[in-house]
Amino acid sequence: MERGSSHRDDHLVAELCEWLGDIGLASYAPHFLEEGYDDLALLASLTDKEVDDMFRHIGEQMKVLPGHRVKMKKHLDKLKLRGDLQSSAKFELKPVLEGIESVGDGTLVAS
Repeated sequence: MERGSSHRDDHLVAELCEWLGDIGLASYAPHFLEEGYDDLALLASLTDKEVDDMFRHIGEQMKVLPGHRVKMKKHLDKLKLRGDLQSSAKFELKPVLEGIESVGDGTLVAS
């Protein structure tokens, strides 16, 4: 896939953009996407060297402020500790779960 490809999972992109907004770095979102960093699970899996490479690539498009780099690394470390970012599976399950309800004993039944 080439840079800036439109073959993205909209849910993953929205999750990334929301995360960047939550940590006060929303202005970087277009640059992350342009470089193909469009998935929080991917960001959470990056090694320190890969994070440095990511900043170098993004830095070719815009100035990455040193304080923002530190802030981003600290929040990436928190993502890594969460351990619940694997894929878009959580979004794919939602339609499957629609129309299912739990009865008193915890059994799931179609409603």
